[in-house]
Amino acid sequence: MKKQWSPPSEWQDFEELCYRLFTAEYKSKQSFKYGRAGQAQHGVDIALLPATDTNWTCIQCKVKNDLLDSRLTPDDVLEEYSKSKRFSHTIEKYIIATTAMPDTKPQDEAMRLTSHFASAYPIEVKFWTDIESLLEEHSKVAKLFYPERFADDKAIASDAYGNVAISMSPDDWENRLQIFLNSPEFRSATRGYDNAFYSILAELIDNCRNSTKGNAKTIRLALSGQVLRIEDDGVPFDVTNTNVNLTERMMGVRTIRRMLEKHAGISYVYYPADLTITRFNRTDLIITPTQAQFEEPKCWASAPTTFLMHREMGKRFVENLVIGDDCEEYVLTLFKGTFFSASTRDAVIVALLEKLNGIPLRIRVSKDCGDAFEEMMWHAETYENVIFEEI
Repeated sequence: MKKQWSPPSEWQDFEELCYRLFTAEYKSKQSFKYGRAGQAQHGVDIALLPATDTNWTCIQCKVKNDLLDSRLTPDDVLEEYSKSKRFSHTIEKYIIATTAMPDTKPQDEAMRLTSHFASAYPIEVKFWTDIESLLEEHSKVAKLFYPERFADDKAIASDAYGNVAISMSPDDWENRLQIFLNSPEFRSATRGYDNAFYSILAELIDNCRNSTKGNAKTIRLALSGQVLRIEDDGVPFDVTNTNVNLTERMMGVRTIRRMLEKHAGISYVYYPADLTITRFNRTDLIITPTQAQFEEPKCWASAPTTFLMHREMGKRFVENLVIGDDCEEYVLTLFKGTFFSASTRDAVIVALLEKLNGIPLRIRVSKDCGDAFEEMMWHAETYENVIFEEI
């Protein structure tokens, strides 16, 4: 059964939702929010460059509420389209995304403008029902904005590149934080700082959600590369730089400051919410690899087994590899998930061996990959110069 999604009531939240949804929908090679509230944006809130285009798709976001008699009108459509003609870059398509329900009048105006002899580019209106359809298609985005609609064990969103994210509320934060901390992506990125991150994250999130402190309703955690980001819609508080009188009972602030002082490899940056862009405060924890991490092989990569589901993804992986002159052995580590295609795996290994040109290949398979290691061992004799290890 199709879910019913509640439209955001705040324009910042709707704009962020549209930014992420349309970036995912168009597989954008470049996308960004254009300017901020109060600047001349020429009818453009979001600009993105779809994977198949050389010109921009531009989006204007409109929060409307039919129950409050706030509707998208034909005049709104004409006004925003007219503004967009002053945008200084070439537009391929113009979209007005709105929380309003479908209405023939603004649709007719968009069709009239598109078919008019002086039309610069097509315009279409995406109503809330269209946004709901996108939410159904892009569950990774839906999980970040509607965490309450997903069971705890289904709430985490990850991709083939080692990025992972989860959203939580004050009621479920403990379970969801534990799920995030146990993810292979998090464990791999924070290796050597495990205990420090457990303490820092627990204290930061507790401060965010506590009704007497941050009183946040939504908290998001996202790991991308070496940056761990915390976003919350609560009262701003910079835990390291705010000058507060540390009483004996303020153990959380003391713990965070102590951990950051002790571990020079964890950098902390705080950004209070800029309401002309977002309602969310942002904390970035930037991870510098420990010596133990530097001791990884010189030539290596890691990915979940699901990256072996698609030949194109495997092909891109091999094509993008840079093999250094000092590479004596290449190590591929597979983790998380039991889904993979044996034929794709075979194609990737063969292509890797060809590219390595005699350099040995070692494939390490994590124990959280189900029967993947056993299945690979069945075919180990097929390959020369390949070592399989379970870790």
